[in-house]
Amino acid sequence: MRSDPGAKPELKWLNVDKLYIDSRYQRNTKSKASEKNLDYLKQSFSWAHCGALIVCFVPAEKKFAVIDGQHRLQAAIARKDIDSMPCLVVSGLDFEKQAKSFVAINTKRVQLNTLAAFHAALAAGDKAAASIKEILDECEVEIPRNPVLAGKTDPRQMQSPGTLTSLLGRYSRKHICWAITIIPEAFGEKKGMLRASLIKALTEFAKLTPDVDRGRMVKVLSGLDPFQLEVDARSYVSISGGTSTGAMVEAITRLYKNAGRKNAA
Repeated sequence: MRSDPGAKPELKWLNVDKLYIDSRYQRNTKSKASEKNLDYLKQSFSWAHCGALIVCFVPAEKKFAVIDGQHRLQAAIARKDIDSMPCLVVSGLDFEKQAKSFVAINTKRVQLNTLAAFHAALAAGDKAAASIKEILDECEVEIPRNPVLAGKTDPRQMQSPGTLTSLLGRYSRKHICWAITIIPEAFGEKKGMLRASLIKALTEFAKLTPDVDRGRMVKVLSGLDPFQLEVDARSYVSISGGTSTGAMVEAITRLYKNAGRKNAA
C-alpha cells in the first residue's frame, strides 16, 4: 500500500539568516571528511551543482530547519557572497518527523560507486580520469561501468580507478603500463587477476628494477597465487611492520632473483 505523500511542498528562495541546523538529529560537521567536503563546496560552489535544500518552518524558532543541505548552507554562508538559497519548503513536520525525514533522505539514496564516478568524471573532462583512460587504452584494459563480483572480472578488466589515480605522478606511465600488461600476459584467461594490490606492487617493482627481464617475470607471476600473496603480505606486516605493498614487492623481488639464479645454473 502506497503512503500518503502529504501536502505539495513550495519552492522558495530563503535568506540564509532564516535557515538553521538542528543539531539534535543533524550530523556533526567537525570530522575530516565533512571539513574536506565543506572546503570543496566553499571553493567550488556552483548553482548548477547545488539543488534545493529541503526545509520546514519551525514556529518556535521563527526560522526554517534544514532537513537536507547542511553542508551546502554552511559553505554558502562561509563564502559571504551568497545571501539566499533555493529551498523546498515542506509543511507539517514536527521534530520527530523532521528527524525521520533526515534519516530517510540520507539512508535510502543510492550511492555513486567508484566505477560510475570514474566514467562520469571522464565524461566531464576530468584530467586525471582522461590520463587513466589513455593508459588503459594503451594497455587494452577497461574499467567496467557496473561492479563485478570479486574475482569475476575478465582478464583485461579492473575495478580500481582509485589505485591508478594514486599511482599517477608517483610513477611513470611506462612503469604503470608494464604492471598492468604483464598481469594478463602471465595469467592468461584467469579472471580477477588485475587486482589493485598486485598492480601497486608490480609498479613499484618496475620502478626499482629498470632492467627487469619481462620473460622471467612472466614465469614468476604465472606460478604465483596473488590472493595468497596478499594474505602472506598482511601477515608479514602484522609481525614485522611496514606496508602490504612493500611486503609484496619484497616477496616478488626475492622470487625474481631466485628464478634468475636458477636460469644461470
